Amino acid sequence: MMSTEERQTVITLLAEAAVARRSLVIELHDGQHFCDGVHDVLYEYGEDFVVFHARNRMLVRDIARAARTGRDQDCEDIAQPADAAGVWCSL
Repeated sequence: MMSTEERQTVITLLAEAAVARRSLVIELHDGQHFCDGVHDVLYEYGEDFVVFHARNRMLVRDIARAARTGRDQDCEDIAQPADAAGVWCSL
């Protein structure tokens, strides 16, 4: 389970991506990873949710790690997320 500080860090990252219309590289706790833009971040029913452009709404607590894409990088440019220090926002 995420600490309050970790949850706030990822919510901030998701909200900034929604406002800036930038994509994020996301890894879920089940090992899935993807790159997608954030449409909205919501708090409903006592849970934090994120709505991605190409995916349904999902619980923020299902996200294991998140990272910004490069300044001139689109999702199509990313084959696999890098697992290097400083790249991921670990949760």
